Amino acid sequence: MTAEVGVINERGIALAADSAVTINGSKVTNSAVKLFTLDSAHYVGIMIYGNADLQSVPWEVIIKSYREKLKNNTFEKLRDYVNDFEKYISSLEIWNSKDVQWAMVCKYTYTIINTIKPFLSEGKGLDEAINETEKLVPKDKNFDINEQEVITNFENKILNEFKSNFSGITDSQCSKCSKLVVRCLMSNYTPNDYTGIVFAGYGKEEMFPSIYNFQVDGIIDQKVKISGFEETTSNPLSNGGLASIVPFAQSDVMKTVIYGIAPELNDFRKQQLSQLKETIVSCFPKEQQKAVKSVFNRYDQLFDNHSQTEYVSPITSMLGNLSISELGNMAEMLVNLTAFKRKFSNDIGTVGGPIDVLTISKGEGPTWIKRKEYFDKSLNEGYKLRRR
Repeated sequence: MTAEVGVINERGIALAADSAVTINGSKVTNSAVKLFTLDSAHYVGIMIYGNADLQSVPWEVIIKSYREKLKNNTFEKLRDYVNDFEKYISSLEIWNSKDVQWAMVCKYTYTIINTIKPFLSEGKGLDEAINETEKLVPKDKNFDINEQEVITNFENKILNEFKSNFSGITDSQCSKCSKLVVRCLMSNYTPNDYTGIVFAGYGKEEMFPSIYNFQVDGIIDQKVKISGFEETTSNPLSNGGLASIVPFAQSDVMKTVIYGIAPELNDFRKQQLSQLKETIVSCFPKEQQKAVKSVFNRYDQLFDNHSQTEYVSPITSMLGNLSISELGNMAEMLVNLTAFKRKFSNDIGTVGGPIDVLTISKGEGPTWIKRKEYFDKSLNEGYKLRRR
């Protein structure tokens, strides 16, 4: 896991990322590289969070390979960089391997398997469990791949996984499950082990910075499955020039600072208020229930308004006036707060280690405020020549 943040106003952007990486769910090391730049001609920073690999290929290798391919070829818009990066990933020959593609299909196979199992533990038969699972699988087809080709290439492997997990499963049940796997793969559903990608900065013709955030689930049939695309900009023509704090991955501590209340605590408050409303409303005659509900809704809205007025608005209005260096300080502080919370709680320390901080402005371009290195640059003249 990780904690990352982008802090943006009209002057520029600051990005900060921790260095912790969890191995096998328990071992934590503090050496991961999650924040990158392209060559000096580009005013772009890239962050990753979540899964550090794309089907066993490290994202660090993919991003640095893209940097070498791109060299000094700039784009007018930041969105053009995102589009070109997607095309580059799709073009890599490594994805032609069926073993590499199976990694993605296998993930969805176990999504269906792990959805069926709880129904069986409730005492349902396998047919009923499969039918209940079918109701939960999205029917939309947002990911345009060759369905028949996937079935032809991987059906035997899919069937073997179902047979090893469900004794006595019939051929017709296996076939139905296989189709559910492919349907789930082609839908907008994304399992939890995706990679979040953040592009931040400027295209060549852009005056104000932007942040693009999206999730990459995997690649098959030379197509990348992308979801959750979001844009944040400080362009006054787009959003009035509003400054923003954009947290990624473990964002609970940062949101507590922004909204004045921990997200999980606010969720608990709303849940308890809803239950209390239902209990009290039921005690009134039917003709009075609407008025009683409106009282509860009003107080809930007052709470949200107070959070916005007393916490969110003062921070965002102050952000608009911060210098580039102050944006960097704020970004580092927000990641540090998350690391502090994780260190002194019942947690394995999923946020920590050196914090990399990068600022990007139209005047100076990408500038490292803090950056961990695993070697001494003074001993590596060749590196300095290559990166010149």
